[in-house]
Amino acid sequence: MLNKTEEKIFNQVITWVKGNPSKTIPEIIDKTTERIKKSDYLKEDWQIHYAEERIVNLIKKELGIDFEYAGFWKRFVAFIIDTIITAVGGFIIGYIFGFVLGIVLVVGGAEDISAFRDMGGVLGGIIGVIAAWLYFAIMESSSTQGTLGKMALGIKVTDMDGNRVSFGRATGRHFAKILSFLILYIGFIMIAFTEKRQGLHDMIAETIVVKK
Repeated sequence: MLNKTEEKIFNQVITWVKGNPSKTIPEIIDKTTERIKKSDYLKEDWQIHYAEERIVNLIKKELGIDFEYAGFWKRFVAFIIDTIITAVGGFIIGYIFGFVLGIVLVVGGAEDISAFRDMGGVLGGIIGVIAAWLYFAIMESSSTQGTLGKMALGIKVTDMDGNRVSFGRATGRHFAKILSFLILYIGFIMIAFTEKRQGLHDMIAETIVVKK
């Protein structure tokens, strides 16, 4: 939803684009940013970027310009990169946690710490799940709109209108992947065949993955 100033900018840029139909998306973005800065109602760069994103996405929708969806293989490579990152990160966190737990037990006078191994494994697993959740949810709802893997492949996560998703929606999208795993990865394979290149988790969270 645009405020009154943004609606005015939207109408100005739409009029400009319709009078110059050969203008490209980068030129539309530049014109939108120029109008926002001239209006002087936003001071911070992140505010200007966010307003620019909303206005440009509505302009695309108005003009019938579709998004360039990220394909299966591009997303697969990003997934591999993120899997490596979270695995290494999880190993480091688990190692530190186990080391600290061992010290605490020894200092506490525990004679046989083997009894605590299972507990440590369970707690380590829980920490790994939380770390992966925060990695995906925070990065996909940030200004980058994507994890390190997605950034490397030049793709990002958006809502159906191309806007940045909230932390809550990114969280729902992350945990919806469990369903894709449970049905023998079919939820991920769907990306190759659906019109908007959505996996099951994308459909549940009402998100898309597009090229930057």
